[in-house]
Amino acid sequence: MINFSRIFYGLARFSRCGEKLGWKAAFQVYILARALGCPVVVRLREVAVDFHLRGGAADLGSFASFYLGYPVIGGVEVRTVLDGGANIGDSAVLFAWKYSPELVVAVEPDKENFELLVKNTAAVPCVAPVCCALWSHDSTVSLIASEGSTVASSVRVAGPGDKVEARSIVSLARQYKLEGFDLVKLDIEGAEREVLGVNPSAWLKHCRILILELHDQISPGAGLAMIEAVRESGPFNIRNIGEYLVFVRCEKWDCND
Repeated sequence: MINFSRIFYGLARFSRCGEKLGWKAAFQVYILARALGCPVVVRLREVAVDFHLRGGAADLGSFASFYLGYPVIGGVEVRTVLDGGANIGDSAVLFAWKYSPELVVAVEPDKENFELLVKNTAAVPCVAPVCCALWSHDSTVSLIASEGSTVASSVRVAGPGDKVEARSIVSLARQYKLEGFDLVKLDIEGAEREVLGVNPSAWLKHCRILILELHDQISPGAGLAMIEAVRESGPFNIRNIGEYLVFVRCEKWDCND
């Protein structure tokens, strides 16, 4: 039976990609990569970046950020960014493009994703890729493929899976001689409970924007950790943008906006 809603959905995304990035890019992404399974390199003209995608649909969710939108907050100075769960580099490139920061630390624990992250950010000098997981403290954790996903992985203290280095946000900030980061994005497949649950004010009090995707279904308690963290380190304005919660530190004149 023909699934017309799925066809319409695919055509709508193809059209949006063509409008935003050009019809050549749409053809590469939806015909060559998705339909035929060919790896492609898409030229992002506005940012002067060649973006590498694996064949199949695996990377399209990340790449779609360039034409479907991503949480970007205007009117806030952002000089330093921590991109937690950088995947193949889409958000790191977007942050560099939209905020013109001095530094984007792009953290990704999966080695295959990290290889693409390095390729996709090679032409963006402010991006510093780091192959590790984010955690409450510097340690070693197990990397496990997330159920139902070909590109996302979650981390556990122990158990089966590849062993990877884990770093705290404070540790990463110190590596770059910073007290914290102006913008922190956390899309880390459940590890947000650990990151937000242990002394979050050490880094969150320096944060102007926090972009967070919760995964309570993977690691129950992440939502409670988030509430306590932002209450302790606020005040923040809270916005729901797509699948993300966005916390913007408010000043006296905009707390009631």
